Amino acid sequence: MVDVITYVLDANVFIEAARRYYAFDLAPAFWRALIEHAIQGRVLSIDRIGMA
Repeated sequence: MVDVITYVLDANVFIEAARRYYAFDLAPAFWRALIEHAIQGRVLSIDRIGMA
């Protein structure tokens, strides 16, 4: 059996990618691949942390 690595990404990963390296209009394949990995459960993101 092959172990599948799951990555947990926070908002900063998405913000920096969009602003610096992989703008939506310049690298749409990056964002499509990210969505596909999320659908397959290989990439997860954290939910916003609320204030108590």
